[in-house]
Amino acid sequence: MSGLWVLGYGSLMSAHGLGPQAPLVRDAWPARVGGRRAFAKPTSRGTVAMDLVELPRATVGATRAGGDPDRGDRFGGLLLLVDAAASHALARREAYPEAAWRRLLEAAGARGLAALLLDLARGTGDDVLAYRRALREVAGPCDLEAYHYLPHPVVTDAEPAVVFVSPACGETGDPACDSVKASTPALRPCRLDRLYADGARGLAGRFDAAAQASYVDKCLRAVAHGLDVSDLMGDGLTLDDPTASLLAAWRADAAVLEGERAALRALVPALRDPAAYARRFPSAPAVLV
Repeated sequence: MSGLWVLGYGSLMSAHGLGPQAPLVRDAWPARVGGRRAFAKPTSRGTVAMDLVELPRATVGATRAGGDPDRGDRFGGLLLLVDAAASHALARREAYPEAAWRRLLEAAGARGLAALLLDLARGTGDDVLAYRRALREVAGPCDLEAYHYLPHPVVTDAEPAVVFVSPACGETGDPACDSVKASTPALRPCRLDRLYADGARGLAGRFDAAAQASYVDKCLRAVAHGLDVSDLMGDGLTLDDPTASLLAAWRADAAVLEGERAALRALVPALRDPAAYARRFPSAPAVLV
């Protein structure tokens, strides 16, 4: 079975965030992603995770970095090539039913999972809910209490990819299994300037500020690779905001982000040559937002 490109737009954008899934990654490219992301998905750890919100179509658009960086409708992401045969570990990380993931891989066969998902999207007019119903038909029943993320296709200027998106309540495409978001109806998509206030309110007493700060750290380390995260900043951070303190610490100690760059180079075989990394990530190191 060949490789599978996966688009990361949250904690998958850093070596630190990849964690136990890091050995799966064989290659990586910076990307510019169309759409909107926000902190919007509740987790069992008392945090709010990243999500692509208000999808206008089932298919997400992305280009490898090198396009116009000033387009306001595009943000930074990371395209990761993983071994498709071992990708169930990544699906498990995103809390997508492992049995369903295996059925999708089997249905895709030699053409690959990303191509299968693109066919499903095209066959349903690229309508989000119709696509998810078609996905459910192929993937089969969910053996979890709720869906956390669903795989969606990504069209790029190279090979197609897969991205995980958390559905809104009643929009899983599966009448027997709703979204995890149904458990937190007061939670609304937010950016960093509102994350700690809105997260505490939306998770109704279960919010863990320390765990949230750890997750934000994993996401924002993407700046070490020149990935644009300015869309996450919102209207500005107060001096006592945890994220402001995090960025100030990174400005004071350049070794943190240099360590992130070194870690990604060490983890990804295609980037172990420093010259190869420099060609792929010409904006690294980035100026902190």
